[in-house]
Amino acid sequence: MQRNLIEARVLEILGRVEQRQPIEDNRVELKAEWMEAEKVARQIAGHANAARNEPILWIFGADEKAATVPGVGLVEISDWYSQIQSKCDDNVAPDMAGNVAVKWPNSAGDTVTVVAILFQTDLAPYVIKNASGQIAREVPWRQGNATYSAKRMQLLRMLASLQNLPIVELLQAELGWWPNKQSDIPEVIEWGVELTLFLASTTSAPVAIPQWGVEVAFHSPGYVAKTHCTVISFSGCVGSNVKVSQSEMTVNGAGLVKVHAFAYADQMQNTFERQDAIVEVALTPLGVQNPVKIPGMRLLAVSPNPDNGNVGWLSKREINGIDVLAERYVEITIV
Repeated sequence: MQRNLIEARVLEILGRVEQRQPIEDNRVELKAEWMEAEKVARQIAGHANAARNEPILWIFGADEKAATVPGVGLVEISDWYSQIQSKCDDNVAPDMAGNVAVKWPNSAGDTVTVVAILFQTDLAPYVIKNASGQIAREVPWRQGNATYSAKRMQLLRMLASLQNLPIVELLQAELGWWPNKQSDIPEVIEWGVELTLFLASTTSAPVAIPQWGVEVAFHSPGYVAKTHCTVISFSGCVGSNVKVSQSEMTVNGAGLVKVHAFAYADQMQNTFERQDAIVEVALTPLGVQNPVKIPGMRLLAVSPNPDNGNVGWLSKREINGIDVLAERYVEITIV
């Protein structure tokens, strides 16, 4: 979620707090004061486990019971988050997807700062290490204001949301742009992303992923704002167990597939300075509520095309000249 969207959500919630209106969202947690990692890690992990892959929002500096917004002092969030990770087994904590410090003129007449942190929960279950006692590890579960060890039914519920999700690995990525020939507006350009994915089903039943279940986004800090692709198509590979059509790809075993994504956006924000780019991908199979989210792949900038000045980005695997796919697979394009 973009920072401005997080801020807008926080402002809405703070208004409801001071008006004594219920928040009515179990994905949101309010704390009147900042909490040290030692005290809050178990609560965050329990909240993330109960969220069933939905993002959760923690807001520090808002007191729902007292209907006040006292605010908090600014803290070094990166250090605090590192401490949260250290409390989790294998250092796997809910991913901190974004954080904002929001200014709020409270009912007491003061302008205070509220800190909001958005966590992704798609790597559940989150396990907390117990430094004392006979039980070394715990899967916490948060319900209402209580955090306790997850029961068998809750563990099954958490795992059920993952059972139809395929294993996905992003092998290669390429990003480029060119003038938009479909528009008379010179400020608008067309972007293209080509991805090579390896997919493996985790059940014996085929897994279908439609076009509308594929999300591709990219950005280059200071150069290209985060842009979501709106046109998606697939192409298959000979010998792959991922079959493609005009509207979907079907995983029946394991194999490779190429995803082609396009977007229209404004011209770049600044002149080209060989800034890296990030590509993010999420796949939602049919019948599944939450997507498989692939960690963002960093792409290296390459020199502008001498013919047209266009800039491109390639994944490191390809930029180093390693092409593990070319000799074994022949691309088949679906028209």
